[in-house]
Amino acid sequence: MQNRLLILFFVCSHLISYSQRRGVAFHVDVTQDSALVLDFSKAKFILDDQPEYSQINYNDSNWIEVKTDTVVYEGIGWFRFAFSSEKLANNIPCCLTLSQLGASEIYLNGNRIYSFGRIGTNANHETPFFLDKKVVTIMPNQKAETNVLAIRYSNNFYHRYTSNRKQPLKGIMVSFSQTEIVEGEQNMLSILGTLLSSFLFSLCFIHLLLFLFYKEQKTNLYYSLHIFSYGLIIILSILSEIISYTPITLFLKEYLLMLLIPFFITLNAFFYSIYYNNFFPKRFKLLVFLFTLYGILYILNTKAEYTRIILIACVLISVVECLRVIYLAIKKKIRGAKILGLGLLVFATLLTAIFVISFLSNNSTVHIEGSWLSISIILLVLFSLVSIPISMSVYLAYHFSLVNKDLKLQIKNVETLSAENLKQEIEKKKLLEEQNITLETQVKERTEEVVKQKELIETKQKEIIDSIRYAKRIQDAMLPRIKIIENKIKRLKK
Repeated sequence: MQNRLLILFFVCSHLISYSQRRGVAFHVDVTQDSALVLDFSKAKFILDDQPEYSQINYNDSNWIEVKTDTVVYEGIGWFRFAFSSEKLANNIPCCLTLSQLGASEIYLNGNRIYSFGRIGTNANHETPFFLDKKVVTIMPNQKAETNVLAIRYSNNFYHRYTSNRKQPLKGIMVSFSQTEIVEGEQNMLSILGTLLSSFLFSLCFIHLLLFLFYKEQKTNLYYSLHIFSYGLIIILSILSEIISYTPITLFLKEYLLMLLIPFFITLNAFFYSIYYNNFFPKRFKLLVFLFTLYGILYILNTKAEYTRIILIACVLISVVECLRVIYLAIKKKIRGAKILGLGLLVFATLLTAIFVISFLSNNSTVHIEGSWLSISIILLVLFSLVSIPISMSVYLAYHFSLVNKDLKLQIKNVETLSAENLKQEIEKKKLLEEQNITLETQVKERTEEVVKQKELIETKQKEIIDSIRYAKRIQDAMLPRIKIIENKIKRLKK
């Protein structure tokens, strides 16, 4: 039971497993619970089609034993496995969890209890029914010593739906458990997945608005795109676990890995924009090229080995670059870089705690039971999934607060400078007024002095003029005598 509580962690690990799962016709899951212990490793298979194969007393000793989890075939085949009712809890319904690309009929103790699609002699006469994690309830006979579950499955559509694309499922997959356990897990997965994706989309919307209102801060754009792709991966992975196959879900399952491209590219763009100040180095261009190459090869349906190698290389390069940039940012003492490092440390710590608790819970020498364990693992998984996104959001909020503080400080400095300038202007104005008053006083005094000097000059000028006039009158008075003397001198000469 404890291992199933890690189902949310499957959201991350299941993405890589999509590219690694090979074509199978049948998959059995050895389920072990406190109330239900079944060993499906004894299941048997035959590539044939006879109605008596469903009977409880049919001798299947010459059938092929399903010793591994896969049996590859094409056509109509039967699977049978018997299980004892001794360890089944009384009157507790059990269930089969089915995933298939084809048509099937399910028999319990010779009675057909479910039919999905219509099995035909060939693909043209067959109606497939696509299922993904379909839960069907069965009621084993508690009084019988042995119950026989038989599945008639047609794999005629195996190549039609897998020849062009690498579907995550190529055949039928069956697991056996208690109904309440499976339904509880699905309900928990739906609720937690919805809450988690809603939280991520809310962060995406908030930071996108921050970018739209302040486009200079492009880190908000990279973060919102990263969180949007992260939320899509979460919600689509969860939907693929609880919704039956449809053409849309098949398409989403097929291209779910493509969301890793914007997920890691925007993640690296976020960290590069912090350390390199919105300048992208050549490493980022190389990473974009590798992810683009992976996307092209995946769309062109290249061999899974090649695409898987390129994907692993891209993911490793991206993760190493993120760790390197965080380390350099902390070493360079970039403000807020320690928040990102703390988020990474919390993620690693929670991940380690999950594995330690899971190991201890599965260790026969250490008994860890109870609902508190379930709650603790669920909380650890949730916190681990959101630890890094939250640290990134906290960093952006911290950076925004720093910008706000810087702006307030600048505004305060501007106000201080303005007050000082205003004070200086007032002092200058006052000084200028005083200087004007002084100048006016000086001008007035100087004007009075000039007026007095003018009056003095005018007086002296008048006196001089009067003296000149008086001298002239004297001169004029003396001129007639001079003329008489001159005339007498002229007469004497004659």
